[in-house]
Amino acid sequence: MAESAQKEVQEQCVLQNKEQLEAFNNEKKVQTEENRTYKDSLFTDLFYSDETAEDNLRSLYNALHPEDPLAETDIIIKKRLENIFFNVLQNDIAGLFKNRVLMFGEHQSTINNNIPVRLFMYAGRVYEQLLEGHKKYGTARIELPTPEFYVFYNGKEDWDIKELKLSDAFKEKKHPFQMDLKVKLINIRAENNHDILKRCDVLNQYSKFVQVYESNKGSSERMEQTIKYCIRHNILSDYIKRKGKEVISMLTAEWNMEEALEVAREEGEISGQRKNEEKMVINLYKAGGKLELIATAAEKSVEEIKQILNRSGVIPE
Repeated sequence: MAESAQKEVQEQCVLQNKEQLEAFNNEKKVQTEENRTYKDSLFTDLFYSDETAEDNLRSLYNALHPEDPLAETDIIIKKRLENIFFNVLQNDIAGLFKNRVLMFGEHQSTINNNIPVRLFMYAGRVYEQLLEGHKKYGTARIELPTPEFYVFYNGKEDWDIKELKLSDAFKEKKHPFQMDLKVKLINIRAENNHDILKRCDVLNQYSKFVQVYESNKGSSERMEQTIKYCIRHNILSDYIKRKGKEVISMLTAEWNMEEALEVAREEGEISGQRKNEEKMVINLYKAGGKLELIATAAEKSVEEIKQILNRSGVIPE
């Protein structure tokens, strides 16, 4: 009887904690979704929004930390913040697991050397949310969850780099750094055969799905072939059956944005030519780029960027 009573008390405590954490998340969700303009990428939907997202995140964490796996009673707090650089697609998520906060990103094209900068900015916002309600100006030390940063690369280029560091962007490199941020890059292409794919089945299936999609993208008929092939070969089959063509829509949106950005980058390489410069600004804006980011890329003020967009009729005056 004593053991049974003790177990019941433990279950009640877990339930109470879970309800408190869910209330915390729901409050933040209301605050962020009122003005939300972004859409889920397939990666974000799988690991944040979908009904299976928490189980998928649990599997991903356990694959990264097989030495300290989560128990079924361990609560996960999912975090997603408005994209700092783009308004359209959301590819970055964070989760609080035990005493760690893990931040994940996913890329299907060229690895961006500014990833540590972006995750540095995300980290500040994540911790700001996690510490809400704490007496940050008190003298008692506030215990923080240990941060970890990961980017899953699903592109075709060969990348030997295993880690990106924030300190690589520092102008002054002669003295020891008092702060740094390290991002672990993991190539999840199936042919790369990374160990994490063996330990996390949903990530493995996601990787395979992206490659099937790549080989078939184009006509709607080829997209249908992607759906049928993946269901037949048990590649995210249950997920695809539930989501249907929405899965293809998410990936198509991702690739359209990647292509627009690539065009913008190519056109931006020819500096000093106003026509190419305007095309770069327009392509970045249509791809979802924020005015501040476009201004930085074009080395112009936000007001000058608005004038270019007004002249081209992209946004009304």
